[in-house]
Amino acid sequence: MKAYYNIWNYVFDGIPSSFWKLMKRYPDLKYAWEKGNEKELKEINILDEYIKKFQYLKNTTNPDEELYKLNRQGINVLISREKNYPKSLWYLNNHLSPFVLYIKGEPDFTNKFTIGFVGTRNMTGYGETVTKTIVADLAPYNPVIISGMADGIDSTAHKAAIDNKIKTIAVLGFGINRIPFHKKKFAEEIIQNGALISEYPPDLNAQKYFFPLRNRIISGLSKALVVVEAGEKSGALITAKCANDQGREIFAVPGNICNEKSIGTNRLLRDGGANILTCADDIITHYKMPFVSKIHSPVFSGRQNILINMLKKAPCSMNDFMQLNIFSPQELNAYLTEFELKGIINKNIEGRYYLIS
Repeated sequence: MKAYYNIWNYVFDGIPSSFWKLMKRYPDLKYAWEKGNEKELKEINILDEYIKKFQYLKNTTNPDEELYKLNRQGINVLISREKNYPKSLWYLNNHLSPFVLYIKGEPDFTNKFTIGFVGTRNMTGYGETVTKTIVADLAPYNPVIISGMADGIDSTAHKAAIDNKIKTIAVLGFGINRIPFHKKKFAEEIIQNGALISEYPPDLNAQKYFFPLRNRIISGLSKALVVVEAGEKSGALITAKCANDQGREIFAVPGNICNEKSIGTNRLLRDGGANILTCADDIITHYKMPFVSKIHSPVFSGRQNILINMLKKAPCSMNDFMQLNIFSPQELNAYLTEFELKGIINKNIEGRYYLIS
């Protein structure tokens, strides 16, 4: 049966609405493949382009062989009728569940605390710092971080999860075999620390309308959705709407009222569409998340360690750090803000930073 779910998903380019029409007419997908015809497919309003694709694939492709090829590529095909299909995707209210998921890696669908992160691709230093800090502070509670692997907030959330040794899942808006070349290494890191997931056939290129559609899966897999930065028409707000439709909790990070990247998040907070998120404790206390590890050392980059090592010797001012001539003012401010948010450093009355023991 799985082979026929897969091959029909190829016919429909992963679009669930057409698949749903077929399922209502043909509960047995093998029978539909072998006995279905143009006239009957037109009767249920299947698009002509899909009918032509069905006729082509039926004459050129063996469903069982196609499934075997995917298995050889390390791609697991999960269909909605299987027991290990994520329960959180079964009921998405106003949104259709994906009939087929293509997976590379080992996702943790049983984790009680799946936290989605979304936001702008053109993030600010503030957005980057907040995302890294919240993920790091959630890490001792062992959540799974869900996002979409786009530039900006998405990729920052995935990277923070990897750095803090917790699972992460990237939900793609294109086929798994169509990872852009410059992101292949990053994708492999995600696979080693979680999984890539897509409802689109593995060799299918991205289409503009795929991304808003896949957002329902990001929110669907998430117990809570965090919106870090979002402009007035940000795709992150589409995900937030999906989350609201699905009854998921939404948390939004308040931002600078003069920055366009904060319009969406501040509006969510103003209109009551989200809980305010000022630190990881807002999520931890909301869900009464239990500690998994009480000892979780922060992970620092080499450049961050330079600052930490200086502070281990004595309190330092901004000028002390700048005299190293290796940090820009923006980078230094971002690092120090991150350390303060994590409770690693504080500032004394002389304006010098010191480590909190």
